[in-house]
Amino acid sequence: MSDNFSPIASHPIFGTSIITNEDSQRFFFTSHQGTRMVLLQGCILKWCNVIDTTYHSMKVKSIFNNKRKIIDVKLSESGDFLCIYTTKTIDILEIPWGYEKIPDELLSKFQPFHYDISSSTSALSSPSDIKQVLFHPKSYHETCLVILYEDSIIQLIDTTASTETITINQPTGTLGVETRVIDIESICFDKTTGLILYALSISDGGDIYALYPCLPTRLDVSKKEVDLLLQKSIVLYDSLKENMSNDVKRNVIKQLQFATKLQGQFLEQLKGEKDEERTRHAQKDLKLILDVDLEYRLVNFQGPFTISPFPNELYSATAKESQCMKINENNELLIMTFDDGSVALLFRDLELTMSWDIANYIHDNSFALVELIKLKPTDIGRLIIYQDNFGKFFLLSDDVIMLVHTNSWSDKLAKAIDDSNLNILSEIGFESEITWFDVMGKFNNCTPCKYHGKESIIFVSSDNVFVENLTKKHSMNNIKGSSTSNSNEETAESEYKVTFKQPIDELMTLNELFQKQCRMPFSKLIKPEDRQIELSNESNEIQLEILTDLSKELITKIIDGQTLGFNLHNRLKEQQLELTRQLKHTQIVFEKQDCIKNKNKEILKRWNEQLNRSVKLTDRLQNLNEKLITINDSPNLSSYPITSVELEWFKEIRNQVHKFNSFVHTQRDANEELSFLKKELDRISNDVTSVVDEKSKKEWEELRAILEQDSKIIKECNIELTKTTESMAGIGSK
Repeated sequence: MSDNFSPIASHPIFGTSIITNEDSQRFFFTSHQGTRMVLLQGCILKWCNVIDTTYHSMKVKSIFNNKRKIIDVKLSESGDFLCIYTTKTIDILEIPWGYEKIPDELLSKFQPFHYDISSSTSALSSPSDIKQVLFHPKSYHETCLVILYEDSIIQLIDTTASTETITINQPTGTLGVETRVIDIESICFDKTTGLILYALSISDGGDIYALYPCLPTRLDVSKKEVDLLLQKSIVLYDSLKENMSNDVKRNVIKQLQFATKLQGQFLEQLKGEKDEERTRHAQKDLKLILDVDLEYRLVNFQGPFTISPFPNELYSATAKESQCMKINENNELLIMTFDDGSVALLFRDLELTMSWDIANYIHDNSFALVELIKLKPTDIGRLIIYQDNFGKFFLLSDDVIMLVHTNSWSDKLAKAIDDSNLNILSEIGFESEITWFDVMGKFNNCTPCKYHGKESIIFVSSDNVFVENLTKKHSMNNIKGSSTSNSNEETAESEYKVTFKQPIDELMTLNELFQKQCRMPFSKLIKPEDRQIELSNESNEIQLEILTDLSKELITKIIDGQTLGFNLHNRLKEQQLELTRQLKHTQIVFEKQDCIKNKNKEILKRWNEQLNRSVKLTDRLQNLNEKLITINDSPNLSSYPITSVELEWFKEIRNQVHKFNSFVHTQRDANEELSFLKKELDRISNDVTSVVDEKSKKEWEELRAILEQDSKIIKECNIELTKTTESMAGIGSK
């Protein structure tokens, strides 16, 4: 059921406070299992915890100076970085978690990377527009970006050294049939290894290709992942057959060499660690940073993948998007959407082999169609998948928003694969459940959220926020690594807090931006020679056009000024209300002052009474202590007779001591017997070994003698044969 009046929907972070035009884009994300929120609108970045009543903000200079429209914004898997890209530029922002206010001198530290393909020396000679950008999931500190261009060229850029780029799928420029993959619509990484980059080509309707391995400069992997890669490579090598092509053999051997090299780097880094650290790393999933050589990063596409069975209705459809979705820790599905309203859920049923320098390589490139969901063509929009959720994905279009649950069958499928028990598959009905959300308006983003233990979905547009509470049936209850709710959510703070919807720092930033806009001159000016001409003439269109543009710019600045004034007015109203609230609290305190004084007198009286009682008790205890000391020092204490109870007690102590001593002697005798038996066993073993050794030596000497005799006989036979041959040769010559 919907809840548009949820505390989340009214959170100050969604307040309209950005000086921008009316169609400004708003990008909203949650991370850390839905407990943190990040919002980017215009040139202001906002962030906070879901349970916080306020938020923090930061001005993003690179966006303010860039007038191009943002294509999309990506949040990294760690939730620490944002990638903002247009058709020509890429910007990386680090979300300053833990900071409340960012000084101006530190702003550049949280905006570490800016890339412009038109001016960068590492760009292509004639680059086309940027189409899609992804964070590499296995790069060290998420410093590797994968860029897809409109002409289907793919680049891997290291944000710490943007000149070190890898370019893949470039046109060869040679005569003949082109071997590169063209018309790439979208790219995505697999979720289990993070080393396979799938590419969706629509040149023939919808074909899947793969770059494997797709590697960053520095690889951030765990020991478990390296061991698994090495084991897979060994199995592939052992399964090579004589009739396989040389290309397959070359790739498998090189893959085994690559996995062995990674394993060697791991062992090399572990050499300098102490035994305690090794034990700790063995218990935990140790992660290390491994350097990747350039020869292993230069790869070619393999594919296309086959889809079996391939539905007949998809022959006339064109694919729109593809993404991978995890169904458990070890398995995943590839989701493809089509323009006819179809959604195909595919499972890769064969193990891929890595491929580097071989073009048109095809080996074990296969998908099995698990389910085909039929919807209306207008229902297919953006495909949104979140890493913390297994078996669920969103579809957002202009008309509808839906959440697809595959858990009714994907959980069983994943278990059957992990347990190698395919008998379960016969009992599975491969049909997903769909939850339709009844929302008004066009929402371009949605994300799961966790507020005080309750799960919900937040839908965000440029001017609206809608919250949908999830029922227990459709809750995201299989969130990966789910843990108990943060104890901070359950503790209510009783102290007085001053809360404003908009921080004063953000207002000052908005004022600064508006002042900067006001100081900017008009973009167009009427030429001096045209100014002398009266407006009432046949060639006044140029003047009127320029005046119209100037009027639009002026109106935009007026609107921005009114927006700023409106925000300042709201701030003043909030401050007035806050002042009123503080005056009321002050008045309440004054009114309760007399009552507090009276109660204070009563409490002081009770305190004095308790203090007097405490003094008396202290005196009594001191007297008692003195009496005990006197009794202890008395010479008559040792002459008191021993009671029968004390005698019984001493007897029991004596019996226990005897038993303990008996046990000690028994254990000593047993140890001596065991020691004697061990010595006898060692002696018998040595005697048997010496006898066996002497017998074996004797047999060996006899064998050597026989072989020497045979050798002499063979030599004599050879001599006789040689003589016979020579004599026969002499007779023949005569």
